[in-house]
Amino acid sequence: MSYLEIKKIDKYFDNSKIIKSNSFTIGRGELVSIVGESGSGKTTLLRCIAGLENIERGKIFLNSVDITSVAVSKRPISFVFQQSPLFPHLSIYENILFNLKQYDQILFNQLITNLKISTILNKFPHQISGGENQRVAVARSLIRKPSLMLLDEPFNHLDVQIKEKLKKIIVETIRKMNVTTIVVSHNVSDALQISDKILVLKNGKIVDYSEPEKIYKNPSSLYSAKLFGHVNKFKLNDKTILVRPENIFVDNKSLISVKVIDSVFFGDKFLIKSQFKNNKIMFYNDTSIECKRVIKVNYSKEKILNI
Repeated sequence: MSYLEIKKIDKYFDNSKIIKSNSFTIGRGELVSIVGESGSGKTTLLRCIAGLENIERGKIFLNSVDITSVAVSKRPISFVFQQSPLFPHLSIYENILFNLKQYDQILFNQLITNLKISTILNKFPHQISGGENQRVAVARSLIRKPSLMLLDEPFNHLDVQIKEKLKKIIVETIRKMNVTTIVVSHNVSDALQISDKILVLKNGKIVDYSEPEKIYKNPSSLYSAKLFGHVNKFKLNDKTILVRPENIFVDNKSLISVKVIDSVFFGDKFLIKSQFKNNKIMFYNDTSIECKRVIKVNYSKEKILNI
């Protein structure tokens, strides 16, 4: 059964339609990531759901209740921004519980433990790191027991090592509480790792909505496919082939001859860039291959993207 239901919502800015008749549903406790190119409408869609932006058409239902016209302050929704502001004159403890007349002490203890912020409760915002700030913002949201959690680029502007730890902590905490969550992310790797489903936006319109593995292996469009990594596109016997680099390999018996134009070290493998007729073909290899060398490659027929 649908827990959040978005029905054909439209949003205009200066007479231009930014969000275009989008409809989708989310089940209770699901974590959905919204991805798309810059300017595709990701944050705007999130703000419409939160009530921070009015919509011109459509309906929003949360737990079967129509919240389309409900004021932001009355919606059971928590919103965590890229850099969630904390009140500078209040301690971390006071920030988390700000404006709460009553709260669940057991939940509070669980949150500060799970989010690893128990040692900073007496500090002030200027005394904590960016990662700690985001954990505090999540605790402040979850202590209010929201029906829906919205996160806008929560792991942005953080060092890689800190980001990975923070991502794990926040997602595990949300999962434990079974809170229905939508995350806007520009990092598709994050979306693939943490999501139950991924929603792909293009120019304000949903073009894909499915489980991570399905959307990666069987995207509905070339746009979606390219969001999740490079796609080789070339013609072979008048047939257009679309295949990812990891599904191309050296094969001396193949009829496909390519000329190597670059070889880049990529951790445990080398990314080989080659020329095939008028197209570039990229693939991974265990060892480097010298430039200008002509080699033969093949591709996994079962891994072709059928778009």
